[in-house]
Amino acid sequence: MNHKNNTALLKCLSLMALSGILTSCASHWAAHHKPEQINQIQTHLTPEAAWKQNQLTLNRFQNWDAQGRIAVSRKKEGESASFSWQYCPEHFFLKLFGPFGSGAMELDGMLSGPNQHVTLRHGNKIQYAKTAEDLLYQQVKWRVPLSGLTYWIKGLPVPNQAIQHLNLNTDGSISKLTQLGWEITYAKYHDFNTPFEKIKLPTKIYLISNELEVKLAIRHWKPLEK
Repeated sequence: MNHKNNTALLKCLSLMALSGILTSCASHWAAHHKPEQINQIQTHLTPEAAWKQNQLTLNRFQNWDAQGRIAVSRKKEGESASFSWQYCPEHFFLKLFGPFGSGAMELDGMLSGPNQHVTLRHGNKIQYAKTAEDLLYQQVKWRVPLSGLTYWIKGLPVPNQAIQHLNLNTDGSISKLTQLGWEITYAKYHDFNTPFEKIKLPTKIYLISNELEVKLAIRHWKPLEK
């Protein structure tokens, strides 16, 4: 066998050996990574691109039930309450347990149609107003932004309202948002299952305005059956 043939044979054997090594490495890597991990690596998105996908997911999650605790403070004064909040685009029901030392309080509102109204029930007393903020202010003298919270609690800005500041985590979730005079910081998220998809939702939120500081700790999220 001449020199040229020897060289060609060596090249062929080297390529075959390299191909075997690469195949072995790929098989070893795939065996130690779950399919979803492989998909995540293959479809890695920038925070901005992931944020656009997150908005679509969160907007589909329209009917929800959140349970947790809320604390409201102003200067050195502060109170807290447990809450159960059911929401859909047409109607909401918010129950506060032991708020501000006053016992259970219920806010019930129709949000669309000719019968739009919000009702507050506290003991034997029933009050009516155009907004939940007005009713809560009448009762406890603190204006908590419930209308904005219907979006902020999910990790979304209020639509059609200016955003002064927006910071994103690497997965596209919001870390900090400034809107409507409030600075909202998202300290913690958790994955929750819905009938259609897994969704990342906030579980600890801090809201600060010129007058108030609000802390939300959400223990449980679930889809609300209409």
